[in-house]
Amino acid sequence: MQLTKPQYLIPIHGELRHLIKHARLGRSLGMADERLLLAGNGDRLRFDAAGVHRLEQIEAGRIFVDGKGVGDVGKIVLRDRQHLAEDGLVLAVVAVDAKDRRIVSGPDLISKGFIFEEEQTPMLEAAKEIIGEILSRALSEPTQDWLEIQVQIGKALRKYFFKLLERRPMILPIILTL
Repeated sequence: MQLTKPQYLIPIHGELRHLIKHARLGRSLGMADERLLLAGNGDRLRFDAAGVHRLEQIEAGRIFVDGKGVGDVGKIVLRDRQHLAEDGLVLAVVAVDAKDRRIVSGPDLISKGFIFEEEQTPMLEAAKEIIGEILSRALSEPTQDWLEIQVQIGKALRKYFFKLLERRPMILPIILTL
């Protein structure tokens, strides 16, 4: 700064505390306060013969890099990732024979980031019973809407887990029909 003697100083790299220290350095070297400009991401400045003018700020922020994609991570994807990180995941898997109207396999519950399965066996067994009751009712009906049954299972498990633990894991019911 002593060699180049800039007319203005705009610190541009680092956290706010770094920018402030950089501006203080300019002040300590004799620069006037009106020539020390702190600007954040999205701030616009225009220089002309009359001096410097702050313009309307533009949108600026983080750009997410996801694998090979840049900036293409949607809000829903980010929300789901946050939900998984905070509350975990429970997969409810069951195989049914729609023709014979019976459960062939399951229901099985797989938990990731929610609870330690070995320590919560009674709770998971009760959750399996909830799934079994919903499926028994559905299999007794003349026709089944499997997507609607999956929604019912998800709602019932969400309610059950929240009542017991006050947690809301992401629940993915999967019904395999044979």
